[in-house]
Amino acid sequence: MTDRLDLPRRYRERIEALLRTPRPASSATTSCWSGANVRPRGMRYNRGMMLQPVEVEARDGYRIWLRYADGAAGEVDLSDIAGCGVFAVWNDRARFESVRIGPTREITWGGDAELCADALYLRLTGKAVADISGRIAPLP
Repeated sequence: MTDRLDLPRRYRERIEALLRTPRPASSATTSCWSGANVRPRGMRYNRGMMLQPVEVEARDGYRIWLRYADGAAGEVDLSDIAGCGVFAVWNDRARFESVRIGPTREITWGGDAELCADALYLRLTGKAVADISGRIAPLP
């Protein structure tokens, strides 16, 4: 195995920079739902085809009700990540109920915690990334 990756320079530099970035100690031990707020690198959305959340509301337990512009609506149970890492802010019920849609489509709790609207859409609908992949395009 070689020390260098056989990739174009710009990708190799990004990967090497990520590998040098220290990870918080808590991220290695947490069992929280990983990747909840991460879009695959190198992907962007076709502006006319975004999965746009239009309404969000806190419900009992650690559930939120969401409605998307395409008509998909329902509850998403977040109890599996409640109390983990940044989601510990939800231990304060008033904080959990402050959920809203942020300026870049994220589902946010006042900047302390946020989740990717696309990841929540997948949870809500039971679809796989491949089912919605026509909505995303590789970066040039």
